[in-house]
Amino acid sequence: MKKLSTFAVLLFLSVLLGACSKEKPIVLNADDIQALTPGVEWAVVTEPYAAFREEPAFESTVMAHARKADVLEVKGKTLSKDSLTSRTFTWYKFDQGWLELSAIVIYDNRLKAQKAALSLNP
Repeated sequence: MKKLSTFAVLLFLSVLLGACSKEKPIVLNADDIQALTPGVEWAVVTEPYAAFREEPAFESTVMAHARKADVLEVKGKTLSKDSLTSRTFTWYKFDQGWLELSAIVIYDNRLKAQKAALSLNP
């Protein structure tokens, strides 16, 4: 019985000391203002390959390609009606061209986008 109570006290003390450990500080790079700037959106590519289009339309010329887990700063957004299906699609503008919403996920800051991108490539 004495061994059990000694074990319980030691277990309690180890849990208590472990819970009181010093928290690690969060380090933010102050040089990177864009990472948390309000109003700036970021996208993570979710498709293995996504084609940047010259204009916000599937029939438009392919300008470049993005790969899964790429993190991109959003430069603009528009709605575009497809001429073949009459469906409306949401397109996002990037430095390389336009991507349709189904190929990306939008985040409100770069840190969230980078964390999401890491989870896409385990």
